[in-house]
Amino acid sequence: MFAALLKTVIRSGSLCIIDSTGRPHLIGDGSPPLVAVRVASRRTDFQLALNPSLMIGEAYMDGTLTRAYPVKSDTHYMWGGPMLPNKAG
Repeated sequence: MFAALLKTVIRSGSLCIIDSTGRPHLIGDGSPPLVAVRVASRRTDFQLALNPSLMIGEAYMDGTLTRAYPVKSDTHYMWGGPMLPNKAG
């Protein structure tokens, strides 16, 4: 649901939303910068779609929206790899 909303907004760059089932949703035109985030639950996905300006920060702080980063293969970027911590360290 949140990924569908972002598809109407993001035009340049690449965003990958990994939903609670592990399914990636690629958004944007495929150009750099490449960014990936993981949504931990269907509830968080729904809340992000209803009120993104409030819930992006809330979900990030409670750990239900986390950053991921792309892993470069020989020919293309594959989404996945280890998760980055939510707190600066």
